[in-house]
Amino acid sequence: MPISNGNTLYVGGSGEGNYTTIQYAIDNASDGDTVFVYDFSSPYYENVVIDRSINLIGEDKENTIIDGNLIGSVIIVTTDWVNISGFTIQNSGEGWDKAGIIIYESHTTILGNTVSNNYNGIYLSSSSDNNISGNTVSYNKMSGIDIRCSSNNNFVIGNSAINNDDGIYLYESSNNNIINNTVSNNYEGIYLYSSNNNIISYNTISNNDHYSIHLQTSSSNNIIGNTILDNYYGIRLISSSSNIVSGNTVSNNRTGIALTYSDSNDIIGNTVSNNVYGLYFGDSSDNNIIGNTASNNNYGLSLSDYSQNNNVYHNNFIKNNLYNVYGEFEIFENTWDDGKYGNYWSDYEERYPDAEKLPFKGIWDTPYTIYWDNVDHCPLIRQWTKSMSSDSITRPGATFNSLFNWLLEHSSILERFLNFI
Repeated sequence: MPISNGNTLYVGGSGEGNYTTIQYAIDNASDGDTVFVYDFSSPYYENVVIDRSINLIGEDKENTIIDGNLIGSVIIVTTDWVNISGFTIQNSGEGWDKAGIIIYESHTTILGNTVSNNYNGIYLSSSSDNNISGNTVSYNKMSGIDIRCSSNNNFVIGNSAINNDDGIYLYESSNNNIINNTVSNNYEGIYLYSSNNNIISYNTISNNDHYSIHLQTSSSNNIIGNTILDNYYGIRLISSSSNIVSGNTVSNNRTGIALTYSDSNDIIGNTVSNNVYGLYFGDSSDNNIIGNTASNNNYGLSLSDYSQNNNVYHNNFIKNNLYNVYGEFEIFENTWDDGKYGNYWSDYEERYPDAEKLPFKGIWDTPYTIYWDNVDHCPLIRQWTKSMSSDSITRPGATFNSLFNWLLEHSSILERFLNFI
């Protein structure tokens, strides 16, 4: 059950009845109570264990500091229905299971905290149905936010993950929602390992040293509407299948969107520009590459290492510096049109100066040859636009509408979060 209105216990103030430590107040609280911590006596050098369903609220997150003094985890949550807000939480001990906040149970809200200079920032282990929102997690040695070991159905919304090793890391966890976060200056931005059916949407991810969004052995995830700038890799899928990568803007990276050993994914409606490689597919087959715009990259699309049976159409390949499409090693056969429309090629008229427009069809009369048997039989005269719907995508998966419907179905969780703030 959600937390009910109870008594308020005060810590660190000057009035009568104030507790001197946070732990002492928690030990004297009951389910439904609020422990309010003044910044007057901050910093609080404690390792806090929350074993009852309470609200733990700091007076001012900038000045109400809980410091673990480099020992253990700073806050450990061992029961359901806990809310923590308004603190700076810092200086945990070393170890993979040490963190600023570590959560072992469910239905916890972590809202509006600064969690910095810990081994991990916020760490969920076998913990589900939590809200991690509006926090700044920075300068943590490993992950800013670590979600692992079947931690499912969590909301991670509106956080800033900055200068960690991994900004947000999911390990063997599913049905989580990573939405509208700012993830920058980490080694890796958002990393999913063996994690399925997650939504990674509307995040701004920039200036990470390695991957921006990295999926490894992860399937049926939806990567939608993210802005990805100035990383080494933009979006990278390794040994991952049946994912949707849609509506992302990926610019100024070494590689925009890359798939390696990854089959049956939908790469739809993305804009990739000013990268070395816009789209890269290595030993990846049976993917839909539809409705994307690749412009001003060195290589618009690169295919290598037995990549075959991919559907590549309704894309715009515009002024890529070296090649619109480049074949490394050996390219097997892929499909470059749907029988009616193919792709727009900015170098078409230069390559085929004698081609003529087919009346009322919107395509040229001369096929565009990519490489050996890889031919676009229906090259577009004008750029493909979003108003031209893609009826050819038949593989089931999430879309913008299904994301919205999913959020409506989980409105009770959002309502609890909104009520708390």
